[in-house]
Amino acid sequence: MPPQVSVVIKSYNHAKYVGEAIQSVLDQSFQNFEIVITDDGSSDGTADKIREFNDPRIRLRVFKKNRGISNAMNATIARARGEFVAILNSDDFALPGRLAREVSFLTANPTIGAVFGLPRTVDEQGQPTKSFFDFTIPFSLPDFSRVSLLRHFFFSSNCLCAPTAMVRRAVYAQVGSYDPRLTNLQDFDMWVRICTDHNIHILDEELTAFRIRGDQLNMSAPRRDTILRCNFEFAQILKHYRSMNPRLLKKVFARDLAEAKISTKQAPYRWLIELALTASLEAHQIFAVETLFDEAQSDDEFFRLRDLTGSLDLFGTESKAEVGALRRTVAACDERMSELSRDAETHLETTAFLRTELNELNQQVVVADAELRRLASEVQDRDQRLGAADQELRHVFEMTDNNLRELIGKVQDRDQQLVAADQELRRVLEATDNDLRELIRQVQDRDQQLMAADAELRRLAAEVQDRDRRLLAVDQEFRRVIEVADSNLRQVIRQTQERDQQLVIADAELRRLTAEVQVRDQRLAAADQELRHVTEVADNNLRQLSRQVEERDQQIIVADAGLRRLATEAQERDQRIQALLDQRDRLEATAAFRLMRFIRRRFGRS
Repeated sequence: MPPQVSVVIKSYNHAKYVGEAIQSVLDQSFQNFEIVITDDGSSDGTADKIREFNDPRIRLRVFKKNRGISNAMNATIARARGEFVAILNSDDFALPGRLAREVSFLTANPTIGAVFGLPRTVDEQGQPTKSFFDFTIPFSLPDFSRVSLLRHFFFSSNCLCAPTAMVRRAVYAQVGSYDPRLTNLQDFDMWVRICTDHNIHILDEELTAFRIRGDQLNMSAPRRDTILRCNFEFAQILKHYRSMNPRLLKKVFARDLAEAKISTKQAPYRWLIELALTASLEAHQIFAVETLFDEAQSDDEFFRLRDLTGSLDLFGTESKAEVGALRRTVAACDERMSELSRDAETHLETTAFLRTELNELNQQVVVADAELRRLASEVQDRDQRLGAADQELRHVFEMTDNNLRELIGKVQDRDQQLVAADQELRRVLEATDNDLRELIRQVQDRDQQLMAADAELRRLAAEVQDRDRRLLAVDQEFRRVIEVADSNLRQVIRQTQERDQQLVIADAELRRLTAEVQVRDQRLAAADQELRHVTEVADNNLRQLSRQVEERDQQIIVADAGLRRLATEAQERDQRIQALLDQRDRLEATAAFRLMRFIRRRFGRS
């Protein structure tokens, strides 16, 4: 008896994480499952890590070489036997109770084709971290109906987390395999196809730990290659809407058609073109132009196509001109920055010179201060000498009257000496005072010079600060210009690469159509031989001839339809096809004539 759930895991160079992914399934409370794994040509020993588990419910297939995500997923689902298929990536792990919760929901809701949950984003060590995508977006929609989801898918792309999904295997069987031409949005392509005929549901519960790896190693990480690829793949996935039932499209876009005043009396592809042109993404513009190119039949549509291809900058022509102008602006900014740098260097040199002058003045002030201190010491020494002279005079007055004359004489001598000393002292003091005044004047001059130098230094510092602010503003403007230029340049590169990818796909499509034309030629040759054979045996077996003529008619109708689609690429085949059609008409006429003759003979005899 097959298990109820098939847990499908595709792995590629996840030896570090695949063991945790498998163990998280083995530890589930719900145990009626199998684990179907396809290793997509890993080179880091991932397959060996998987073989370390000896649980018989684990079924492993190893590709000899890497074949891509979609091929690995298709090979895994093809081997699944369970009623429900649970998706799990080899670098993620299931949270406890996931399988039981999703199985219970799908069992209780048989009209739901697939159920999803929320991821718990973790880092490489399994610790909670921030996600680069908001998977709670579905809870802001009016409901989880396929009408609401298909509208969101059309205008905003994916909002569902694949490793939380559990899908009925019968739904997979109906909608078909994952598209191997898609690398990043293959899951989103599948959700669009499922929602075309089935309802889905999103549980407001964390069911799977979604690992965010460092250095943007996730395939879904917002790297440059991922963003470019997603834009192209989104435009291709939008083509599914062209084949949807018109009644479903009216429900999906009812509000948008009314707001944009788009008439539903015209063909549905025209609605989609106008709706896509109201969106802001480049993928919508590409989808609109490609759809109109594929479907245009009238002169009005041809003119509309002419106007769109002349107004939408799909190849970034205007952006290239803007980038050239920005480059010239950047060059001018570089030149201006060089001039400002030279001015700044000049001001720095001037500032350094003024600082040197200021240091010299400071040294002179120090020397003057030392000289002032020396003179003050000399004045103090003179004061001490005057004190000693005063004491000596007091000693003279104490002398006795007997030596008065002698003392008077001596006093007179001393007075003369004191007068001379006093005159000398006054002269020295006057000289010292003059020296002090001169020194004070010099110090004042120096102070004034210092104040002037300080004012000049402050002015220069203010100028330097002003220049710094201007340089900072120029630098910020320069950085902003560089960022804008870099952003535009990235956009141009991205658009160029998108166009290159479109050319590659167009080349592949041309080769495929050429191969189809060759197949049609072979079929027509076979039809020609068969018709000749029918002509030879028509008289002997009329009923068989009629049946074979009908079969050949169907083949010719199919071939004719294919040749009409390839008219621009296979015009040289027209004459041959026309000849075959003429031959068919002749054969039909011959067969009708022979049938009438046969009927006349048959009924004429009876």
